[in-house]
Amino acid sequence: MERHDAVDDAVALLLATLTPNQRAAYLLREGFGCSYDRIAALLQLSVVDARQQVFRAQRRLDTGRRRQEVDSVAHRRLVQVSLGAARTGDLACLERVLLEDVC
Repeated sequence: MERHDAVDDAVALLLATLTPNQRAAYLLREGFGCSYDRIAALLQLSVVDARQQVFRAQRRLDTGRRRQEVDSVAHRRLVQVSLGAARTGDLACLERVLLEDVC
């Protein structure tokens, strides 16, 4: 239960603070250890730009500046797929959900 609450809070912060590209890059890199090559391919960016997205995400999180309200449906869905990916190690569903926001 504590794990779910921690993920719930973290996802809410990511949704409120980061752009879709930043959120995808940051969650995949920091949450799941994806390579910058993989992130770049998913987001159709160069590796340098993928690194920059993670850097900008971290900087934005450090400032604590929230940019938008959190949609409860999107929040619930991202929590579920994040927990599922952590449980199974299969990132395909998580990647799909993150990329839906990017497009």
